[in-house]
Amino acid sequence: MTADLTPAVARALEAAQHLARRRGGDAVEPPDVLHALLLEEEGRAAALLVAAGLDWPRYRAGHPELPRTAPPTEALPVAARLRRSLGLARELAPDLSGEATVASEALLLALVRGPEVRALLETLGVRPEARRPPRPAAASRRAAAPG
Repeated sequence: MTADLTPAVARALEAAQHLARRRGGDAVEPPDVLHALLLEEEGRAAALLVAAGLDWPRYRAGHPELPRTAPPTEALPVAARLRRSLGLARELAPDLSGEATVASEALLLALVRGPEVRALLETLGVRPEARRPPRPAAASRRAAAPG
């Protein structure tokens, strides 16, 4: 993975490869990455989505843990929609965290801007008005600083 991703995001992108293969996909799609982010029940993405209304027990019942397996020998390509989401996450990262490194919340926000992920989350109880994560204090202070 590249250096501009947090370890959690790098793990999610690797897990998304497994999830895409498990569903028989020929490319990694945005929902694969969403599900991979949610594999970490204590992670930031799960916490944000539960706060936005995600019905966690219902979600978990339909999306069991990913079995621990060796990484695939040949990576699936990244779908164009996911490439756009990753690019958007890179653009959002400085505003959300004050750093260029893409963290889970920047990737989550980029993913939910896509219609496929947005529709999926709405079926799981996520309220559209609650999807946007709050700005961290560091980013708010930076935005308010004279410059």
